[in-house]
Parts: sequence; structure tokens; C-alpha cells
Amino acid sequence: MQISKKLRTFLVFLALVLLTLLAIKYLFPVLTPFIIGLLIAYLIEPPVKWLEERIRLPGWLERRGILSVRPLAVILVLVTTLITGGIILTFSFARLYLEAKELLVDLPERLVALAREAERLFLQVQERLQLPEGFWEQSWLRPESLMETAGGLLQDFLQNLLNLFRGFPIFLINLFLSGLAAYFFSRDKEKLSAFLVSLLPQEWREPARRLQGAVVLSTLNFLKIQIMLATITGLVTTFFLGLFGFARPGLLGVLTGILDLLPMVGPTTLFLPWAGWNFAVGDFLRALLIIGILLVILAMRELSELRLLGKRLGLHPLSALFSVYLGFRLFGVYGLFAGPVVFVMLRSFYYGVLPLLEREGSP
Repeated sequence: MQISKKLRTFLVFLALVLLTLLAIKYLFPVLTPFIIGLLIAYLIEPPVKWLEERIRLPGWLERRGILSVRPLAVILVLVTTLITGGIILTFSFARLYLEAKELLVDLPERLVALAREAERLFLQVQERLQLPEGFWEQSWLRPESLMETAGGLLQDFLQNLLNLFRGFPIFLINLFLSGLAAYFFSRDKEKLSAFLVSLLPQEWREPARRLQGAVVLSTLNFLKIQIMLATITGLVTTFFLGLFGFARPGLLGVLTGILDLLPMVGPTTLFLPWAGWNFAVGDFLRALLIIGILLVILAMRELSELRLLGKRLGLHPLSALFSVYLGFRLFGVYGLFAGPVVFVMLRSFYYGVLPLLEREGSP
């Protein structure tokens, strides 16, 4: 039985998709600095091209192979990017580290006050519902148990956060390795691309170029969109919490931005329990402020997401959400990136590559 060219092409492509998924699952943790370097190389490509068109070197430098325009442009852009990013990250992490450390020191005292409020609240509930004496002692909902559990979880979270901050020097080392990788990727971009394309059969080369361009562009746009949305969420949170006098707005803003990056989580996970507690203890104004800030955050995020996804990626928000969720369920945290990449590959193959192969295969 003969297999049609179209079916054979599709089967080969599915095999490539499967290999890509396996590579992301098993090789991504090992090759993270190089993958980040590749991402940086693509992100700095526009300013590198801009400098490449405007830098003029003495002819004898290029003729003797001492220096050429593109490596110099790559070095200038990359060094500027890494130094600026390193300074911003260093000051941001230092500030957040101090806030988290201060909160960890004050945590026992705050938990005692919280336990008193919880006990008062439980007594009020017992009186209004006319519950029998000793009801809470026989229940897993007794205040002491809840406070111990909540306090332990919060303390573990803050301790892990401090450990993450202490690992910041290792992060800087990985960033340096990623910078070196980005330099070589960006400097030899054309050579590497030509080499990879030369490994394919002749009839696959033009479709591969199209697929590569579509996947790279869509993936980078997707990552930019997610980072921009998380940044918007974090900045809006920090601004409004600071405006209304809430403690540690910077730390809460970063936490909200991180939650915004996680599928099926978002800032609601933080704000709704926070508002519910304030309602329970009778601080209605504070609870209304928290809910108002949450509504502003969600509204700004939704408007930004619809605009960015439609403009930069051409994806419906539901398609993007489905690809992120499915990738996360299949591959864990790395699936956050693998899901959209595979979705874009399939879409690009179906709409861009298959018609091209059909035209080339037709008599």
C-alpha cells in the first residue's frame, strides 16, 4: 500500500512534534542556559540589525578579519542588555529580600494577633449559631489547628522565598552563561540557520524556513505577551496597594505577578481569601478596597490580553489558555512554554506549510 506524499509529510511532522515535546521535557532542565541564550539572541536581533546598518568600521579591520560589524553590534547590544537587566534585577531582589526577611521576623507576633482575631470570630459564630460547648475542640476547624496550619504554610513559603533570593548569585552565573550563548547564537545566526536547513531534503527546505519563522516569531511574541501581562499585573498591584497604604506593596506586587504567570491561578488566589478574612473580622472598608483593587487588576489585564493576543499572536484567548493548560498538565512547568509552541507549530504547518507542499507536489 502506497502512502500519499501529503500523509507521509504529515506523519513526519507529527514525529518531529513528538521529538520536540520529549526534548522539552527531558532536555530543557539541562540546557536551560542555552535555551535562554537562544531566546535572548532573538530578542536582541532588532537593535543588533539597527546598529549593524549604522556602524561603519575602517576597511582594513574587516579585510584582515580583525573585527566585523555584526560581532561588534552584538557585543554592544548584549553587554548593554545584560548590565541593565542585572542592575535592575539586583536592586529588585535586594529590596524584596529585605521585605521578606522583615516579614519572617515579624511573623510570630502577627500570627498571635491573627489567632486572637480568629478565636474571637469563632466565638461569635458559636454564639449566633448556638453551637454546643466544646464544638470547635471536637472539630478540625478549631482555631489553634487552623492557625498552626496556616502559620506553617506561610512560614515555609517565606523561607523558600528567602532561599530563592539566596540563590540569586547562581542565577547571575547562569545569566552570564546565557549571555555567552546568546553572543554566539546571534553572531553566527545565518551560519547556524543555513547549516540546520542543509540537513533537510531539498523539498523540505523552504517549508522548514517558513515553519521556523512562524514558530520563532509566534513563540517569542507569546512569551513577550505573558511577561508583559505579568508585569502589568505586578505594577498595578504595587501602585494601588501603595496608594491605599497597604504594607509591603512591592513584595505583594511581585507575588501577584508570579501568580499571574501560573495557569488556572492568577491574582484572585491571593486577593479573594484576603478580602474574605477582612470581611470576617469586620474590617469592611479594607475588604472593599482589596476587592476594588482586584477588579481593577482583572479589568486592565483582560483588556491588555485581548489587545496583545489579537495583535501580536493572532490567537483567540481561549486557544492560548487551552494550549497553556494542556501543556502544563502534560509536562508540568515546562509545558507552559511547550504547549503554545506546539500549538503554533501545528497551526503554522496546517495553514502555511501543507498548502506549499501540495503546490510543490502537484503536476
